[in-house]
Amino acid sequence: MGRRLELIFPAREIGRLLRRNWALAYRETLAPRHFELGGVRLRLDPSWATPTVRQHIYAGQYEDQERRIIDATLRLGDRVLEVGAGAGYITTRACQIVGAENVTAYEANPAMAAVATETAALNGFSPAVINAALGEHDGETTLHFGAEFWSTSRLPARGARELRVPMRSFAAELERLAPTYLQIDVEGAEAALLREAKLPECVRALTVELHPQRLAPGEMRAMLASLLEAGFNLDLETTGGLVAFFERTH
Repeated sequence: MGRRLELIFPAREIGRLLRRNWALAYRETLAPRHFELGGVRLRLDPSWATPTVRQHIYAGQYEDQERRIIDATLRLGDRVLEVGAGAGYITTRACQIVGAENVTAYEANPAMAAVATETAALNGFSPAVINAALGEHDGETTLHFGAEFWSTSRLPARGARELRVPMRSFAAELERLAPTYLQIDVEGAEAALLREAKLPECVRALTVELHPQRLAPGEMRAMLASLLEAGFNLDLETTGGLVAFFERTH
């Protein structure tokens, strides 16, 4: 009996994997211009939805950890400040939960800021999407562009194109907007952003994607130490992969 169960389980698992692979192959063959992922409709324009990006979207892997966490932790009444909106997928999901009037998103890449605005509009929302990086002061900063839009960062990278973009003071925007929930995905700039900022008491929670491959030794530990000192607890049950969820304990 035990041997039979051992054979049945792999067969079921293989069937599940085959169905997933067939679904992925089917979507890649059709190459739909519009695609719904987790209740959010996306327009897959080739200007940003490259074959690599499309594969992640078709497979349901695009921003999957962020969506899972925000679905589990974002509450009615929260005011969301998103840093690094990308294509506006999480921006739109936040609008679906708390309303567009409670969502402000920053995206430093001007082309992707337009995509984020379009994604939200495609789903019936018009949150504030601001084309600017957030950093230590108002002014400008250099943005480095890779092959895929999600590799865009303020940190230098070999072979990356450069563009000067507007930058706003993170501290000033925190004071102006008084958010309760932070959503951060800035390709390695998260360590400096969170280490140097003094998060106001209104911030009860934050989700941040970590990029250890882009950080110098000790930078992540310094960021974590700063958050712990500010009263944030790392929720290991909710955290998934490199997407960490912190909640204030006092």
